[in-house]
Amino acid sequence: MLNKIGAPEYRQVNIEALMELAAIGQRNPELQVEEYIVLDVLVGHAVRLNWLGKHLERADKYDEDKATAWQAFYNTSPYVCASHVLDAFRFLTKFG
Repeated sequence: MLNKIGAPEYRQVNIEALMELAAIGQRNPELQVEEYIVLDVLVGHAVRLNWLGKHLERADKYDEDKATAWQAFYNTSPYVCASHVLDAFRFLTKFG
C-alpha cells in the first residue's frame, strides 16, 4: 500500500509513523487498541502537534497554516516525527 502513496515525503512520514507504532507495541505488549488506527489521522494529528508546539499563538489559524505546517513536518528529523506520532497516538487513544 505504501507504494501507492505518490508523494515521497508523505510516504516517508507514514513509514516513520509505522515504525513508531511498532515501537509502541514492543514497549507495551499488553496494549490492545479496539478501533482502527488510521495513519492519515494519526499523522495529521502529529503534524498539528508539531506546528502548535512552535506556533501556539496561531492555534486558531491552523487551517490557514496547514500547508506550511505539513512542509515543516516533512523537514523534521525522524526523532521529532516519532515523538509527535507518539503524542498523537496518546491523544487519539487516551493512552498514557
